[in-house]
Amino acid sequence: MTPKQQAFSREVAKGQSLSEAYRTAYDAEKMSANSIHVEASRIMKLKPVKEKVRSLVAESNKRIVNDRIAKREEVLEMLTRLMKEGQPADSPRIRAAELLGKHHRIFEEKEARQLPERTSEDLANEINQLLKSAGSP
Repeated sequence: MTPKQQAFSREVAKGQSLSEAYRTAYDAEKMSANSIHVEASRIMKLKPVKEKVRSLVAESNKRIVNDRIAKREEVLEMLTRLMKEGQPADSPRIRAAELLGKHHRIFEEKEARQLPERTSEDLANEINQLLKSAGSP
């Protein structure tokens, strides 16, 4: 992907029209509006450009969602504050914080899974057993 195609992709992902993105990324001073439109459409059909625009839009959407969603620390701070100072009228807020915490799996215990120690001989025996059961010689 060329630097101009990357610039074009960024402008499209920002919400500019294809023609405006083309004017920003390329030298289009001497081009007619129709020529710009045709070239911008052609560039947008290129697979790397389409993928880059899709990727940039998805990244932007994810950033927006993450900025708007309460973070783990915020949920825990709110629940702690409401637990200490809360009033009966705070119950819907507590429930909302609880649901948000469950959605983000804040309250799940992180369990470190320990696999049993096995020697190379144990593994070789297990592989041989599997091969025999699969019908290999």
